[in-house]
Amino acid sequence: MTPLLPLSLALGFTTLVNDPFLNRRGLSSDLQLGVSERFSVGLRGQYYPNLGEGDWTATMRRAIGVDQRDELPRETLETSRLMASSLATVSVLLWANETEKVETRVSAIGSAGWVFTDDDLKTGGTVQTGDIDGLEHQWHPTVGASLSLDAMGSHAGIRVRGGMFTYEENIVLNDVPGTIANQPRYPVEFTVELLLRP
Repeated sequence: MTPLLPLSLALGFTTLVNDPFLNRRGLSSDLQLGVSERFSVGLRGQYYPNLGEGDWTATMRRAIGVDQRDELPRETLETSRLMASSLATVSVLLWANETEKVETRVSAIGSAGWVFTDDDLKTGGTVQTGDIDGLEHQWHPTVGASLSLDAMGSHAGIRVRGGMFTYEENIVLNDVPGTIANQPRYPVEFTVELLLRP
């Protein structure tokens, strides 16, 4: 088995697949440093552009009625948009196979860091209650786990990664005006990246 090379860079596209109300698609970058044959550490950054109503799913449009936003019940207003993440990662090589031209690797990845969210004000959100304690824009600590499949040539290849992360978001309780509670989120992500290494 070929040892992990000291440095690799991955650039690509990522999407969240389990948000019924908002489409979150963005850019991903991942820098990894091999510290042994099976372990590497890294930094990952992701950015999801705000496309306004372009992010809304069909479920969102049906739920809010689009043209009746001022008449929405409070239960439909707390819509938070994931904007970015900044993570430290640790990767463990689970399986590897090497042929004359292609090296294939499967790795388990743990991550920890921060995510940034922004309330979708066009569906109401905390702006309706005066943006209590600045809930419109929030940073949240997060942890996650994923699996990646790398198919690598001599200097370039493809990485496919899927996993889940979690964080807690501060929201305004609908039934107790002015009261803030923590609500856990569990986004599932799927990422395809171009993998580069010296």
